[in-house]
Amino acid sequence: MLTLILPGKTNNNSYIENLINDLNGDGHECIPFSFFVFMRSAFRADKAILLNWIENQTRQRGFLGYLMVRIFVNLSKHFGFKVFWVRHNFKSHDLKPSQVALNVKMIEYLEENTDKVFCHGYSTAKELGYIYLPHPIYRNNNFVDFDEDLRDYILIFGRIKPYKKVIEALIDLKGEKVLIAGSFDSKYKLEIQDCIEELGLDVLIEDKFLDESYLNSLILNCKLNYVSNDGATSIISGAVYHVLSLGGSVLISGDKLASEYDPELIGITQDSDHAGYESSDVLNALCKLSGRKAIRGVYYG
Repeated sequence: MLTLILPGKTNNNSYIENLINDLNGDGHECIPFSFFVFMRSAFRADKAILLNWIENQTRQRGFLGYLMVRIFVNLSKHFGFKVFWVRHNFKSHDLKPSQVALNVKMIEYLEENTDKVFCHGYSTAKELGYIYLPHPIYRNNNFVDFDEDLRDYILIFGRIKPYKKVIEALIDLKGEKVLIAGSFDSKYKLEIQDCIEELGLDVLIEDKFLDESYLNSLILNCKLNYVSNDGATSIISGAVYHVLSLGGSVLISGDKLASEYDPELIGITQDSDHAGYESSDVLNALCKLSGRKAIRGVYYG
């Protein structure tokens, strides 16, 4: 079967590339979506489209986005494509109150009108009757130099937006050295800076796009990774899979988010050669302090 993956790439990480690599084989050919390939494949017998984050169109374009998705799904089926959807979130992030109802309606439409719904969340897939799809693995193909300056820091990384609950994380981590790295929402960055100044926190900010090689270096050199997302809108956090794919330790927020990781695909490790992970004392102490859940190991998705 030929499967077109939409979108054809992600600008902030290698998720789509990794997904295509993981799904290819055993009679499956997965390639990035383009309208040229879509039209060229229209008369092929065995074909499908795998949609990711398409419900975000209602946040970005409102009712026009809703109509565009419905037209695209119907057009795809008209040309004989099976339409699959990966549900990544309970609802799109950072919705305005006026956008919630349409976003929910979009999600309901996709549930009812796509041929299969996949989900990376282990427990949510069971609860909602979706097909569980293991999250793609992030690979570290580059040698990572040891950086003594980072080993005292706890890392929060990714797109830094309000749904990530970074300010709440900084309050949890008061007294620790924290590095926040990634592309910031400008308004939220000011709120974070105000929090740092008001509480006198020891926090470094790197507001920039992180290429994967550099991000892997940060993950493996900082003593701990902290995923501040509370799971209110996200089914899973890709950051958790990224850290575990590299054999790191991660502190995560809340029982719900912790339940989404398939224990059969995570090999728990007691020790690691990476400088930041030779002791679990910090991890254990922070779990007791904050009430957070911790995962330590390697993801074999």
